[in-house]
Amino acid sequence: MPKWSTTSTKTSQLRSNNYGRLALHPSSLPAQLQETMINKIKNDPSLQQQISDIVKSNDSNIFVATESIVSLFTPVFQTFSDRLISLEDKIDDLERYNRTWCLRVHGFYEEKNENIIEKITSFTNKQLELELSPTAIENGHRVGPFKYGQNR
Repeated sequence: MPKWSTTSTKTSQLRSNNYGRLALHPSSLPAQLQETMINKIKNDPSLQQQISDIVKSNDSNIFVATESIVSLFTPVFQTFSDRLISLEDKIDDLERYNRTWCLRVHGFYEEKNENIIEKITSFTNKQLELELSPTAIENGHRVGPFKYGQNR
């Protein structure tokens, strides 16, 4: 079970686990959602009026009023859902990037419009006698600015 330490911010409660990653801890989500909903009601006169109308029209029947009020917040819930999906996608990309293997190679003569992945696979196949396909390299690039006649 990971150990959590808490870091407070204005809008959320982030926790750092023993892996050094900051994340929203599930126990803080209901409080954040409640705070967001309260702020939305306080700052939106139209929403306040709609809630008032729902409560007045239902003769104190809380169950009917509850369903109507919850339906008013469907767009807010959809926004949270969309944001959550977006954040999960970004986390997946970052985790995938962290799993990549980085290899730095020096001494390749630089040419304009070169295909560095082809150069590296050709070198590994001929000089190192490895059978490496260009599709085995996810990403390849030079580091630093181009300098004519020099290697990077």
